[in-house]
Amino acid sequence: MSTPLNLTIRTGQLQDARQLAVLLTQVWLHTYANNGITEDIAGYVLSEFTPEKCLIWFNDVATQMFVAQQEEALVGVAILRCGVSCPAQKGLMTELQMLYVQEHFIGKGIGKRLLQAAENKAQSLANAGLWLTVKANNLRAIEFYAHQGYSKLGTIYFMLG
Repeated sequence: MSTPLNLTIRTGQLQDARQLAVLLTQVWLHTYANNGITEDIAGYVLSEFTPEKCLIWFNDVATQMFVAQQEEALVGVAILRCGVSCPAQKGLMTELQMLYVQEHFIGKGIGKRLLQAAENKAQSLANAGLWLTVKANNLRAIEFYAHQGYSKLGTIYFMLG
């Protein structure tokens, strides 16, 4: 597992909004639209992954964002939301809302580096770890998080549409 040359993990910036919106859309569709694009999926993606929504996240003090940048291109992102209580374990108050790595860059250590940046930020903000959710059939993500020391604490349902 080698990290690409010229890879930087940094705090997201306002000027990243357009690239970030496209990256989020691409990774989300690749991960969750395994059976094609339904009206519900189209509506969700077009409303949730916009440059305007990214700008809102950047201006929200409770949201922290890290991006993985390969030369001029964004290839991954981690988005934290502080002050969100874990429903399954008291004391965890920082949610890792998204950890997305572009498919072409999976297996190069980028997800691990983004997760480490997120964990360090959670520790500095709340002196605690992260909690997160993973789609039940996203076995690659479940295996990744297990390899990083995470375990299942409960079940949360996400309804689309």
